[in-house]
Amino acid sequence: VSRLVRVAGDGSSVAPLADDRLVYGMQPLADGGLAVISHRPSGTVVSRAESGTSRLLVDLGRDAVHVAMARAGDAVAWERHGETYLRLLPGDRPIRLATGGHPHFAPDGRAVLVDTAEGSALIGIDGTTQASFASQAAFAQCGEECGS
Repeated sequence: VSRLVRVAGDGSSVAPLADDRLVYGMQPLADGGLAVISHRPSGTVVSRAESGTSRLLVDLGRDAVHVAMARAGDAVAWERHGETYLRLLPGDRPIRLATGGHPHFAPDGRAVLVDTAEGSALIGIDGTTQASFASQAAFAQCGEECGS
C-alpha cells in the first residue's frame, strides 16, 4: 500500500489526497491540481486530485511505466516495453513517439525529452524529432516563467 497524503508543516495532521491504494507518483499541475499516477486492476491510471476529490483522467492499461504529465494537464507520456507514447487529453488516441523511455515534458508542454540508446531525443507532441543529443539530457529547473 502506498497512499498520497499531505502532512501539515508541524506534523499535526495528515490528509489523504487520493483514494488509490497503490500510488506510484504525483506531479503538480500549473493550476494547482495534482496528477496522481497509480495502479488499479486495469493497470496504470492518471487521476486529477484537488480539494479532496479525485477524477480519472486516463487509463494507460497494463505495463505503462515512467509516466509524465504536462504541467497544463492536457497531455500524458509514458513508456511501455521500451517505447514512449503520448496521448493528448481528453480522449485522443495514443501515438508512439520514440524508441526509448523515461519521458519528461518540456516546461511549455510542447515537447517530450526521451532517453534513447544513443543519448536523448527531444520530440514535439506532433511526433517530429526536434533535436538529438549524444548523451542524456535534462530540463533545468526554472521559476514561474516555465508556466507561460
